[in-house]
Amino acid sequence: MDQIALEMNLSTRHLSRIFQAQLGQTVIHYIQERRVQLAKDLLLHSIYTIKDIVNRTGFDTVHYFTRVFTKLLGVSPAEFRKSQFSNGREKVD
Repeated sequence: MDQIALEMNLSTRHLSRIFQAQLGQTVIHYIQERRVQLAKDLLLHSIYTIKDIVNRTGFDTVHYFTRVFTKLLGVSPAEFRKSQFSNGREKVD
């Protein structure tokens, strides 16, 4: 968030207020949602390991990624991938 504020020439507090007013959520929550969306796409359309996906989506650890992913989607990343493939989807490199 500090980097975003710096790029926009705003204080982090002012950025937070603007973001909350315009989008109705915090910057951190928005970033987490975007990272989880990217992770979902990678889980469905790649053969990357979960550890690789963690690195590609900017999460600090597999544990934190799994906790955030599960909180937002109600299922772990491994369960998500498995359930999608068992529902007829095929892996794409």
